[in-house]
Amino acid sequence: TEADSIVLISAGVGITPMVSISRYLTERSWPGDIFFIHACRTPADFIFGNEIAALGLRNPKLHVAVTMSKPEGTDWKGPRGRITREWLVQTVPDISSRRIHLCGPAVMMDATRDLL
Repeated sequence: TEADSIVLISAGVGITPMVSISRYLTERSWPGDIFFIHACRTPADFIFGNEIAALGLRNPKLHVAVTMSKPEGTDWKGPRGRITREWLVQTVPDISSRRIHLCGPAVMMDATRDLL
């Protein structure tokens, strides 16, 4: 309630609590913007992809951005590579003024903290 937006950044199985948060906020018609940022290796590793898409249809305030580090040999057309400062700034307007939550492997969380 104290924030007017939230940024959820995850990698790998760190997506699980971020989906839960997104689901909860959507079900409660939370009025803030939700920026759902996720990194994984391949489209097959994008667990909850269908649920995230369905939540996006229900909640116009849910902004989803996914990057794949190893999409070769798939039909992935989205961003490629790991999370970078440039990509975050392009994806989330005024990111430095927003509440940010991280979940994923320790290495990813440390690297993302350094970017922020």
